[in-house]
Amino acid sequence: MDKDLLWKFRFSLARSPRSLTKFLKCVTWSDPVEAKQAVEKLLPLWGQVGVDDALELLGPGFGNHGVRAFAVRRLEGADDDELLLYLLQLVQALKFEDTDSGLSQFLIDRSVANAVLGTSFHWYLMIECDARGAVGKMYAKVAFRFMSKLAEVGWIFDTADETEGGTAQRDVLRRQGELVEALSARAKEIRASKDSRSKRIEKFRHYVADPKHGLSPLVAPLPLPLNASVSITTLVAEKSTVFKSNLVPLLLWFETEGEDYPIIFKNGDDLRQDQLVIQLFTLMDRLLRKENLDLRLSPYSVLATSTTEGMIQFVPSKSLAAIMAEFGSLQNYLRREHADDGALGSFGIDAGVMDTFVRSCGG
Repeated sequence: MDKDLLWKFRFSLARSPRSLTKFLKCVTWSDPVEAKQAVEKLLPLWGQVGVDDALELLGPGFGNHGVRAFAVRRLEGADDDELLLYLLQLVQALKFEDTDSGLSQFLIDRSVANAVLGTSFHWYLMIECDARGAVGKMYAKVAFRFMSKLAEVGWIFDTADETEGGTAQRDVLRRQGELVEALSARAKEIRASKDSRSKRIEKFRHYVADPKHGLSPLVAPLPLPLNASVSITTLVAEKSTVFKSNLVPLLLWFETEGEDYPIIFKNGDDLRQDQLVIQLFTLMDRLLRKENLDLRLSPYSVLATSTTEGMIQFVPSKSLAAIMAEFGSLQNYLRREHADDGALGSFGIDAGVMDTFVRSCGG
């Protein structure tokens, strides 16, 4: 009954962009006449729809080629930053491509034109290539097409004034892969070791400091797989260490062309769920900011490089218990670290810091 009602008022529904998916679900796709009318006459009436709506049309619930092609055309209007927010889901949507809607080619074309987008696309594809059967083969084909296109076009780096050749960009991805392989081998060796933690740290730092391994310094600056907008130059041996936890993750302290960028490299843990959760927090923050609600969130970066390992941005911090033990109260700590004697309304604490605390923690 509800589906019949929606179909009856199908022309009126086009006035509401958010009604598109509801309309499409009421279409009897097994009826050629009805399906043709829906795709050729009614679908164009919706005009521009949001990226989130386009993403839903690329999910398993919509198999019609015309609908999926419509969604891809709508994605073309998204800028690279917005596309990056949804890239993880868009790569997953390739699994539902029974017919070629152009999604894979769209992602390839956009990824070869932007280094940050392209790096994430490459690593998202690599982890899916390990899947068994037809799915893994499909992702391998997309990865091959991406690399082939990259060799033809190359990337334009935001930090460069000229277009670097495709060969150079493929070399960047190769070097990233070699870095991950080297870290993976070292992490596995440390996990298997029966040495004490202090001995593990000593051996690890010695490995990093040895020039023959090309880590301290790196042969050339390298965009970090975790965040390709960050170009790392050296892995600092004396700051890098090994954590106490059961999986014995590595703390890697990279020098960059700007601020230092520490990361955690974990082996023996599937970080894909962590990656998805952080991506959803980042997306939620963007949507809230559009509604003028800034919660001062700063999501850290996560990248699964395989089903058993990956990288996490390390955020130096102190626990609340440690702060209370040392300073007696959180207010004393903030006043010590971010003092502003003229800020009477914020207890002598910098007003911006106080506002961030209230928005992110105190609300």
